[in-house]
Amino acid sequence: RNNTLAAWLRCLCLVDLSAKVQQSNCLGGLQRLSAEAGGEIASHSGVGTTNYSSNSQCYWQLDAPSGKRVIVRFTYMDLESPNDRVTLYDGLTTSSEIAVVSANDSAGYESPKFVSSANILTVNFYSNSQFARKGFRLQYNATVSANSSACGPVTFDDASNSSGMIVSHPGYDQHSLYAASMSCSWTLPSVSGKFYQLFVGNVSLGNGDCLSVNQGTPAEMTGGSPNVTLCGWKAVTDCPDNRNLTNSTGEVVSHSGVGVSYYWSNVMCEWYITAPPDHQVWLWFSYFNFGDGDYVKVDRIQYYGLHSYFAYFNKINPPLPSVYRSKTSAVYVKFYTDGAYSGLGFRFHYNFTQISCQGTGNVTATKSGGFIFSHYGLGNSPYGNNMDCYWHISVPVGQRIAIFSPGRFITQTNDTMTVFDGSNSSVVLLRTSGRFTGVVVSSANTATLRFITDSANTNYGFQLWLKELDSGK
Repeated sequence: RNNTLAAWLRCLCLVDLSAKVQQSNCLGGLQRLSAEAGGEIASHSGVGTTNYSSNSQCYWQLDAPSGKRVIVRFTYMDLESPNDRVTLYDGLTTSSEIAVVSANDSAGYESPKFVSSANILTVNFYSNSQFARKGFRLQYNATVSANSSACGPVTFDDASNSSGMIVSHPGYDQHSLYAASMSCSWTLPSVSGKFYQLFVGNVSLGNGDCLSVNQGTPAEMTGGSPNVTLCGWKAVTDCPDNRNLTNSTGEVVSHSGVGVSYYWSNVMCEWYITAPPDHQVWLWFSYFNFGDGDYVKVDRIQYYGLHSYFAYFNKINPPLPSVYRSKTSAVYVKFYTDGAYSGLGFRFHYNFTQISCQGTGNVTATKSGGFIFSHYGLGNSPYGNNMDCYWHISVPVGQRIAIFSPGRFITQTNDTMTVFDGSNSSVVLLRTSGRFTGVVVSSANTATLRFITDSANTNYGFQLWLKELDSGK
């Protein structure tokens, strides 16, 4: 009897273990798994709590029975930018990509379902030698191909047609796939004195498949543009990337279909771009198309010359085709859309530039006066280390140059500003560190200003006033 009880307990234990979800972690090389049995693929055993290993390269081949297809979905995603990624391939070959999922897909995004065209799907996980993050988890199983091309119904919750649901196809609730080559349209009836609000609960579309939402009747829509169009597997409502950006160069877009499909209404996205302490962020827009009421706010930039402002860009005030510089080492970007008309979005690029001297080279002083500034970002960010900058100042022959500080002159003890009476090999009119007050005047019509900083501490720099003087003064 004891032997029988022990055997029965062992049987229960075996049944319990086999019922658990199979998880296959990245072990290097290739693993073959049965999609029919279902399971999970993970970057490592500590997904979500510990970081995965650098220099990972793993493949999983998911096999379904003949006549079925492999379907996968991410349940967790947190990859290091910019090079770590998960690539899904259609079949055995690595030349037919279904999707590449990277750090641009944030940890909280709602993953669509990815489906193979036949009975094999291959997954590859790659991480480089730099930093790592919390990894990914991917569920997989087998599914049958769609056997009906029927469109889904519109169902209302009450007789007044005030609320309801639209589904793409009859098998949506059973998680079956829609068919290829479908074309469906649904028109919601007009309700006097009311308007419709549409909420998309889940979108999972194949490459090349699109969902459009339009206002008005089919006749009114002829020749017009849809309010929202979602295409391909990235048809999700979340912002493309709500993360802190610290790479030295990059791109920020309003949504995955920028320039092609319309962004969502009632969206608020934020990005923080942070450079090293002795750098600035330079950014410029390459595409901008907004609806009424939507805007991008870019904070902590120099706007209209030296004045430091935040800038609102919208339909009536688009960004200029020029570079915007940060006033500190960081930029905050906010993208907001209202509940009305949408646009095709925006794209801007950025890079980090070491803080440098401003306006160096040949400078002409005038009788009305003008300024020389030590560096870009004066008054908001310190100048950089190891700078060596020249300003060659001139006025008409027979005139002289007056140089003085209006009160803003702060450098470190070992950083020097020198004024030469002519070229940089001429007589020194002034050599100073720390603070400077007073006036120096050239003996002729040229002068040279040189600013040198060392590799130690920096400060907030200087602002000097230049003016053309008549020779007799």
